[in-house]
Amino acid sequence: MSLAGSELVRDRSDWGIDTVLTYATSLMGLGLYEHHVGDGKRHALYGSLDELRVMLVECLDAAISLAGRPGPSSDARHGSDPPTPVPDDVKATVAYDIEATTRLLDVPWREEEADLANLIPGAAGELLRSGRDPSFMDAGLWYDVHGFLLDNFTLADPAWESLAFRLWLTRVLAYTTDQARSGFEPAIAYLESTIDAYERRSASASRPAPAPRRLPPSPPS
Repeated sequence: MSLAGSELVRDRSDWGIDTVLTYATSLMGLGLYEHHVGDGKRHALYGSLDELRVMLVECLDAAISLAGRPGPSSDARHGSDPPTPVPDDVKATVAYDIEATTRLLDVPWREEEADLANLIPGAAGELLRSGRDPSFMDAGLWYDVHGFLLDNFTLADPAWESLAFRLWLTRVLAYTTDQARSGFEPAIAYLESTIDAYERRSASASRPAPAPRRLPPSPPS
């Protein structure tokens, strides 16, 4: 009842169910139980990932808003159904149109977006602007790019939203055209090892993370 009656949940009733539950339980200090629906990934396939653009920027903004919050308490229970076999047809299906998605990287750069890309630490911005090959966006580079977005992204700013979407597309395509082609089990093992590496990298920081460094919004076009 605490979730159903929460204004926080009602105000986000247009969000995806996974996002709003994760967000709300984190803010409200509640535990979570995951129930896995066997046919869940058969509900629909996407065309290009442009269909997920709004979801991507809203989820990014939601993640940013959780920074510094305590999250679920130590006694909040988190459970899930035991693992079950993944159907063979789901293992073999790429759930979006790779070619149509790749063409999204050809969208012309606006000056404001290019200026923001130049602020990304390291070579990611230059590589992103140099062409359509997404393979440079490996897991290690994505960790840094993701941190840059968490520190600086501004929802409803066209240049920031365009850059965040372009960066995310590049990472998804890099994974799809490399690790995912190795088969379901190796691809999932790669994701799990990536999460472990991210957790170790965050935990091994020698000093507390600095306060978020907000860059100024891009000027109106």
